[in-house]
Amino acid sequence: MLKIINEVHEWDEYLNRFSNKVFWCIQYYQLYSHEGFPEAAIYEDHRGIIFYPYLRRRIHFEQTGLERKDADYFDLTTAYGFGGPLIRCVYSREEEAFFADFRCEFELYCKNTHVVSEFIRFQPFVSNSEFIEKYIDVDIKTPSVYVELLSNLTDEDYLKTYQSTNRNRIKKAKSQGLQIMIDEEKAHLKDFIDIYYHTMERNGADAYYYFHEHYFTQLIHHLEDKCLLVHVIYEEKIICSELILYDESCMYSFLGGTLADYYHLSPNNLLTHEIILWAKNKGSHYYLLGGGYKPNDGIYKFKKKFAPNNSVDFFVGKKIINQPIYDELSTQVLRQNPLINKDYFPLYRAK
Repeated sequence: MLKIINEVHEWDEYLNRFSNKVFWCIQYYQLYSHEGFPEAAIYEDHRGIIFYPYLRRRIHFEQTGLERKDADYFDLTTAYGFGGPLIRCVYSREEEAFFADFRCEFELYCKNTHVVSEFIRFQPFVSNSEFIEKYIDVDIKTPSVYVELLSNLTDEDYLKTYQSTNRNRIKKAKSQGLQIMIDEEKAHLKDFIDIYYHTMERNGADAYYYFHEHYFTQLIHHLEDKCLLVHVIYEEKIICSELILYDESCMYSFLGGTLADYYHLSPNNLLTHEIILWAKNKGSHYYLLGGGYKPNDGIYKFKKKFAPNNSVDFFVGKKIINQPIYDELSTQVLRQNPLINKDYFPLYRAK
């Protein structure tokens, strides 16, 4: 009933039984193969099917000053963005029992293959935290803002749903000559990358978010029909740019940036508004803007200007599979650096 796969054709065949989920594609997971080996757990019986991809990462004991010669140990994590188990159950009343049986077999597989811990970034519209939290430790993070995309709303109707200051900034941006380019061909990828790096440097972002240029070219190549670039142009110069991922039901604000010298023109307000209109015409159901780095920070407040009443919990899952090994690693890391972030999971990977 439980099956572990990693081959492209088989992965695609199983995923095609669900709606076209961009963050679950093997092509997306392959972008993170430097972090770990892409795998997917399949659980299927007469009740339905569960599809759960993740990265299997080797734990390097030698980096902590420890030695383990008995076996190689690993941990599991979903790739950057969103993920979690996709569940199709014939009868909704059986869904929790179906998931419980999956977890029982999957955790046995994890123990037998020396998995120490598991970390999941759940997609809030896909995962049912009401019963998942009975089997996985769930931690609610900052809320994610979303815009519900309704085909019967006109462009002017959407403006009316925004906060008044946001409407004024969008109108001002248009009056000052800012224009939008929907770059479905991704012809201006280099401009996007330059602006993205500029933004990361200005914000002092963690090194993890400095995705290599090869990452972007591979993403565009392998997810060509699941992504697009949107730019704001002022005086023939791209001053603001965003990379959007999308599938059949949802648009995702993925990565983006703005040149600091042009903030006063409100290019981000106009950009987000135009993406919402494009997504509505595309037939998507939701545009997931995400949240902030901290509760109620400036980024979160900006996103709320587009959907004052629409937010959903973003939650992550944490599971310790092998407590003794987890404690051994974590104790050693804490001994070496008592000031590390003790809320990080898994703790032994904290910096």
